[in-house]
Amino acid sequence: MQDLSHDLLISTKLQIPPMKSRMLSRDHLLHRLSAGKDARLIIISGVAGSGKTSLACDWIRKEKMTVAWYSLDESDNNYDVFFRYLLAALTSSENHLASMLGQWFQKQKALSRTLIVPPLIRCLTDLPKDIYLVLDDYHLVTSKRIHDSLCYLLNHIPPKMHVVVISRCCLPFSIARFKIRNQLTEISAEDMRFNEKETEQFFTEIMPAKLSMQQIHELTRYMEGWVGGLRLLGLSFKEKEGPRGLNDILSRAFQETTSYLIDEVIDGQPKKVKAFLYKTAVLERFNAELCREITGLSDAHDILDYVCSNNLFLTPLDNEHTWYRYHQLFSEVLRRRIKLTHPDTTSDVNRKGALWFSRNNYLEDAFQHAFASGDYEFAADLLEDHLFFLYERYEVALALRWLEKLPHEIFERRTLLRLYDCAFRIHSLELSDTEAVIMAIESHQGPAFERYEGFKRMLCQDLLVYLKYTLRYYRDVEEMDVCVNARKFPLENKLYGSLFSLRIMAEYYLLRGDLSQTIDILKDVRPIVFSSNNILARVYWFNHMAITERWQGRLHRSENTFREALDFLGQKGLSDTPLKYIFYLNMAWIFYFRNQLDEAFEYATAASRCAEQTQTAYAAIEGDVLLYMVHRARGEREEEIESRNRQKMQWAARIERSPSAENLVYCLTAFLQMDIKRAEEYAAHRKFDLNQPYSLTFLFQCLGHAKLLYMQGRYQEAAHTLEVARTFCVNQNMREIMIDVDLLRSAVFWALNESNQAKEIMEETLTFCATEGYIRQFINHAEIISPVLVDMARNTSNREGSSRYLMTVMKACGIDRNATAVKENRNGKLSPREIQILKLMASGYSSYKQMAEKIFVSVDTIRAHTKHIYRKLDVNNRDQAIRRAEELKLLDMTLANS
Repeated sequence: MQDLSHDLLISTKLQIPPMKSRMLSRDHLLHRLSAGKDARLIIISGVAGSGKTSLACDWIRKEKMTVAWYSLDESDNNYDVFFRYLLAALTSSENHLASMLGQWFQKQKALSRTLIVPPLIRCLTDLPKDIYLVLDDYHLVTSKRIHDSLCYLLNHIPPKMHVVVISRCCLPFSIARFKIRNQLTEISAEDMRFNEKETEQFFTEIMPAKLSMQQIHELTRYMEGWVGGLRLLGLSFKEKEGPRGLNDILSRAFQETTSYLIDEVIDGQPKKVKAFLYKTAVLERFNAELCREITGLSDAHDILDYVCSNNLFLTPLDNEHTWYRYHQLFSEVLRRRIKLTHPDTTSDVNRKGALWFSRNNYLEDAFQHAFASGDYEFAADLLEDHLFFLYERYEVALALRWLEKLPHEIFERRTLLRLYDCAFRIHSLELSDTEAVIMAIESHQGPAFERYEGFKRMLCQDLLVYLKYTLRYYRDVEEMDVCVNARKFPLENKLYGSLFSLRIMAEYYLLRGDLSQTIDILKDVRPIVFSSNNILARVYWFNHMAITERWQGRLHRSENTFREALDFLGQKGLSDTPLKYIFYLNMAWIFYFRNQLDEAFEYATAASRCAEQTQTAYAAIEGDVLLYMVHRARGEREEEIESRNRQKMQWAARIERSPSAENLVYCLTAFLQMDIKRAEEYAAHRKFDLNQPYSLTFLFQCLGHAKLLYMQGRYQEAAHTLEVARTFCVNQNMREIMIDVDLLRSAVFWALNESNQAKEIMEETLTFCATEGYIRQFINHAEIISPVLVDMARNTSNREGSSRYLMTVMKACGIDRNATAVKENRNGKLSPREIQILKLMASGYSSYKQMAEKIFVSVDTIRAHTKHIYRKLDVNNRDQAIRRAEELKLLDMTLANS
């Protein structure tokens, strides 16, 4: 054993490094260290250049602690050398230790665990004060013997002795017992990163540089809080003053840090680890299995553990530490170097990565690496293999994004890709473009299909037929009549045929208002759909069944079907895919009809957002219609106008391309919004004919026309029109729309002085609605049905069930059978501030913001007072509040008082 005396030790290794002249104080980390300074073990870890040592020095200086400092290097893996330095550090820190260990230390020629560790522990037991042994750069120690000795020492040192380990990597022995005993304080690599605020402070206080907030934000994102990189960049700025562009800053950041990373981090790794780093750096994210596939190393998992434990700029992406990525700057350095030295490696890794990701259904990653390989034919093959998978999972946005990245000449040669592109886009009603592609392929069907065999060829043929009839359906529903009635669709694939039946034929019958035929279609395809693995077909089946049940007025059953569908997606592990949003629009209507407006808004918003992403025109427009209704019901004037404008944009961009869609949506919105002016415009534009074939469009035309006739005082004509509509509803069991029909009929008969008939119709409607929870239709018609409801409320002869629901409906509508009592009971309850806000509402202030600015309060204050006003007046929106105020003469009193 080498003979080392105290005089031969390098003294600077035992000295605390001097503080930098200007250093950013990391107060939150210093506070954590100070709060945990009584711990037996204190660990500060982080990547190279993350400021670990500087943080420790700052802490020591501010706390004025007694410290034994030991800076390690590779030579300290010698056991004797390590403990001579450790003992020297301890003896130089405290006189008591110096006197006890000094003489013995000088006499020793060789040290061993049995000789030094137990005596050292006995000496430390009698310490008069706390001492902190700091082991800096402990990651350079690889000796297992030293690790074992340190672990033994940590397990037996007395309370006044504390060990501070500063390292780039995790300790090579278990620290779990220290965590359990609350004897550990730890600052991790993640903690050591600068946040955006610290980066801003660094470039304003420590190394001033003329950077904008946007540049600092981007620099923080690019550097990911790496202190060493920011310092190197800051030093380079001193050489060149003046404004800099963002690209120049990021480029300089890369240049300044490249040499450091290569010299200090990469080149110092074992050969196998370096090979692992260069290959895996090509990947945006990876796990152990993927690393094994890419590198061909059977021990890839162990190497990944080494990279992780040594803090080689690796960031975990999940709590389980299964997926990782490299620091952006670190991976960029590795990628550029491998591209220069082994250019084929990058392409090879991307191809292997694409294949692995595709086998494991990570298709976004698969396509990304396929395109990154530069082999676009390979990328096109991968798309053809997996687009059906995306189609049945409703990943329309993802599919279209990657299809658009293919070079035009390759895309044009791939008929299957062109057909899929049409299938993804046709429901956005981009009909002219789709029609041109279909005609071109059909006219050259032989050459177009010659590259495909087996399933892919059959898929091409079925897609072509599917698109032809879908196009015909959107162009004009009448053209579909003969084909649908004969059910002659030459689809070779039964599964794709069932998908077509669900997407087009069931939708066709729903549009016709023919619920019995819709049910027949759903029954016919159910065995095929439920026995197959086609996810999208099952989802469409659930959705059309839920919609049909809702049209039948069975809200509870429709909601149950929705829950069954979500359970199905959960079982398939698809709860977070766009598929769930297919059901959301129907569910939003259910909540709307129950007057649960917050839930209706939530579901309609999610459905509309998904419809925009998937370019599904019908759903996008219907979602906007429903959002308009919700905003209107909640008295949100600004949002109401915004939704209305968005509808107009949708009509201008899409609906004009499909006359059948235009008819339905125009009728639907004109009636649901109770917009009489629009109804008159529509009536003038399209002559209404009671003898036309029954359809959903016809039904909404009847409702809109009857409402218009009622407002014009043409009650007999309105009654006749509604009778026609009701006959249709009864024949098709369309109970949901029949609620609107019967409410209008009740109002019409009341206007014709046939009060008994009006109340009989109303009682039947109340009885049915009570079972399913319908409320909103009553509120929408409150203006014209209130006399009927008030008269019924005064008459105790109606049945008990409908009587209770009558009170529920009247409360929701803001109708009271005794206006005088209302005035007497409620006027005193309104506070002066509430009266002031009520006056602003009546004066035309339509938004919370406007009212808040007018009386100098916050928007939240206005919102709270508005809720109180609605509650006290038993109303649900702004318009009802104003009407109630006028009815009770509260508004006149308010205006007079002001």
